[in-house]
Amino acid sequence: MVEQWFMMGIQKLVLLINLNQFWWLGHITLRPLSWWAQQWRSRFRLSQTVRRVEHLPLVYSNSGLYNQQWTLWEQVLL
Repeated sequence: MVEQWFMMGIQKLVLLINLNQFWWLGHITLRPLSWWAQQWRSRFRLSQTVRRVEHLPLVYSNSGLYNQQWTLWEQVLL
């Protein structure tokens, strides 16, 4: 997926990555933000995290709270 974004010439991404309960073994696909940054480091770098974006809705989390953590990524120029 990341390689496809890169080949398509996408330079910036705004993503919501579920960062809740990644430590629980039952959630095998959830990882902390540092893990995502490490996986994508050759193509995209984390440029900013935003807890609340006015025009975007609150996002429900597994804990029953709202996860308001949006991640902004920029293409790594080679």
